[in-house]
Amino acid sequence: MDDHVISLVDAPRIALVDDHPVVRRGLADLLEAAIGADVVVSSPDLEDVLALDRGADLVLLDIDLGGRIASVADVELLLGRGTRVLVVSALAPQAAVRAMLRAGVSGFVSKSEAPEVLVDAVQTVLSEGSWTGPEVAGAIAADPMRPHLSRQEERVLVLYASGMKADAVARRTDLSPGTVKTYLKRIRAKYAQAGRPAPSKTDLYREARRDGYITEDFITLPSR
Repeated sequence: MDDHVISLVDAPRIALVDDHPVVRRGLADLLEAAIGADVVVSSPDLEDVLALDRGADLVLLDIDLGGRIASVADVELLLGRGTRVLVVSALAPQAAVRAMLRAGVSGFVSKSEAPEVLVDAVQTVLSEGSWTGPEVAGAIAADPMRPHLSRQEERVLVLYASGMKADAVARRTDLSPGTVKTYLKRIRAKYAQAGRPAPSKTDLYREARRDGYITEDFITLPSR
């Protein structure tokens, strides 16, 4: 491990996990200068983050670590400790991106993005938001575990899962209350068939978040 440690009062504690030392050095310099980050670990191995006595606030993680894929189990351990994870990767396999999203990472930033985009993503995630880029959208769309919903079913899911009652959804979508209830039954059936049962409204909210329809900061309403 080649830890890079700085002591900054009230600075966000960030860990960098990437198999390229030059990338880690560049990320550390960028985040220290832009947001005063305290880079507590700079390493090619997630285990070094898990070994911290005091955890990091955020881990920037490359999925492909020198030919081996980062461990989803390790990521889940970090998330269970309250550490947020932002994937920063170049050519990560979509299946690996989907696995990380299902585990609960806060988003994905491509290494081809401009530095200011990465800084925006880090600040958003540190503020308990999530970051959705085109790579995430592509991985979600190609997810075989994502139920195929019609445009109208997507609209009903988003509105209902984000807090509206069925009658309010009906008024918003110009549907009858009975039709909305039928759509909700279909949606729940499709999620159950995909191995992702969502019997309650809270469950539907969770799955809508997972599939990118709802984020911390905004709701994506499909066009009619």
